[in-house]
Amino acid sequence: MKPAQNEPSGQQPAATAHRATPRQSVLERIVTGLLSAVFVCRLLTPTDAAATGETLWIAQFALLAFLVWAFTVWRAGELRLAFDGLDIAVSLVCLGHVVGALVVVATSGDKRAAMTMLWEWVGLWITFFLMRRLACSADRQGLLLVFASTALVLAGLGVWQHHFGFDESRRAYEELKARLAALERSGRPTDPAAALDWDRSLSSVRSDFVQMNIPADDSARMLWEQRLYSVEPIGLFALANTLGGVLVVAAIVWLGGLISSGRFPGRPIIAVGAILTLLIVYCLLLTKSRTAWVGMAVGLAAWGMALGRARFESIRRFRRYLAAGTGAVAVLIAVAFASGGLDRLVVSESMKSLRYRFQYWTGTCRMLFNSPQSALLGVGPGNFRQHYLEFKLPESSEEIADPHNLVLDVWANGGLIAVAGLAGIGFLVIRALLRGHQEDPRRRDGGAAHDQAAGASASEKLWADGIVLGGAGAFLIALFLGLADEVSLLFMLAAWLVSVYVCGPIFRRDLPRVVPAAACVALIV
Repeated sequence: MKPAQNEPSGQQPAATAHRATPRQSVLERIVTGLLSAVFVCRLLTPTDAAATGETLWIAQFALLAFLVWAFTVWRAGELRLAFDGLDIAVSLVCLGHVVGALVVVATSGDKRAAMTMLWEWVGLWITFFLMRRLACSADRQGLLLVFASTALVLAGLGVWQHHFGFDESRRAYEELKARLAALERSGRPTDPAAALDWDRSLSSVRSDFVQMNIPADDSARMLWEQRLYSVEPIGLFALANTLGGVLVVAAIVWLGGLISSGRFPGRPIIAVGAILTLLIVYCLLLTKSRTAWVGMAVGLAAWGMALGRARFESIRRFRRYLAAGTGAVAVLIAVAFASGGLDRLVVSESMKSLRYRFQYWTGTCRMLFNSPQSALLGVGPGNFRQHYLEFKLPESSEEIADPHNLVLDVWANGGLIAVAGLAGIGFLVIRALLRGHQEDPRRRDGGAAHDQAAGASASEKLWADGIVLGGAGAFLIALFLGLADEVSLLFMLAAWLVSVYVCGPIFRRDLPRVVPAAACVALIV
């Protein structure tokens, strides 16, 4: 899966060197399909249970993709690896967490959680490694389209949850809870026939609890109830902030696709893409994730400043989209206030939230500087909470599972090795923003003529490629595993396929480097 080496500078290779035989082409599609499935499964799976091993199967899928890729390049005789600064920086982040997990296994701590997170980080590194080695531009664009469409259907699910879904779930849960309370209040009858009916009724209620994914543990059920009775959409995640993190990246990616695609997709598709982008922004507003809002503002500001010395047409197009988007967002804010999705507490409670975070950060710093080993290697992945409780400030009421800070989180779990990798990523992001005015060499020979010539063939390749098949397969895997109710997942899959088909032309070209850099800034914030 190595690009052809004899292509002129700045042009995308037409094919890889080992596409000569049908067998090798099938293997490549299997690799890209597995990679796409791994990527989408991460977006369809709650992440708060990673330490307990509930997402370990995704890491196993990544390992399978790596084995197929290794066999493919070995068979083609093209195992030539080249690493750049981004590869090294991400590898350091993953290595730090792996080392931290091994230290826990060799010394003391929650060894099971550490081993589970070790394999999770190995799976994440393999996913990144394979993504960086996608053979051609079409594969990268296909994966970008798959991500954008997945984030879109998650946003659609979030909007439905806010306006309709949570009300239905609350009513169903309250009925079940009332039935359970009535059965427990009456107690099991002494008459054998009545006792049998009572047992059947209790079994039926508990079965309905399982179907609704209601936790059996009382403490876990309290947290579940808090999420149920809130108005913030969560998608398929456990927290609204997690959904907000996905949506803020997706909003910038969609905006970047609309701007960089120019006029090629046609006005109807551009209009549809703009509406879908606003849907993502609207769901982002409903999450009440203040950090995500700030992150998006900072990311867009960084993007705008990076275009300071760009071609005039690029600046004008960016400003035009930004001005139109600002007006549309103002309307969406009004709609969110009218529907109860936003209120004054979102702003008035922000300082209280920041004060709580300072308490978390203070306790985390005390934990890290308690011993040289903690300062150097952290406390290991999956082991933060039990170490933090010893250093939690008395006025801090919440027993957090992570420090709510990117740098401290990486430091606590992966030590200074991971922090060095994070610093490297930050440096590369800043460099990409500073060079944002320069024309991307990947797009130098692209353009409308090339897009028009390749339009039909690209559309055909899209549906024959493993990228889309793997992404669709991820929804079927989620359906098989019961990660959400069947109706929601089937509707999401249908909407996802429509988005991929209709909005494919928007992501036909490679995005300028400044777009992922701006999205990374937003996510870091």
